[in-house]
Amino acid sequence: WKMMMGEYLLYLDGFGFGGIYDDRLMLKPTPSVDRMIPDAPREAPYPGAGEMVVADDVPLDTLMELLPQMCFELPKKKACRPF
Repeated sequence: WKMMMGEYLLYLDGFGFGGIYDDRLMLKPTPSVDRMIPDAPREAPYPGAGEMVVADDVPLDTLMELLPQMCFELPKKKACRPF
């Protein structure tokens, strides 16, 4: 994680996958997020930002399965590694 402007950006192997905004876990929208948590609401984390998926109520086991899949769908600078 990295604190920025009073919020926290979240990273996995150097890939930004989401953040904590106003005490809410928000994820970047990717195909795996849409597939695994299709009914999660979407909101902009701050004015002018793109929409992100609000994942506050997603069970931990679902997140543990989802995050490595997201890593392969995000812009890449280096290869992802599994948990």
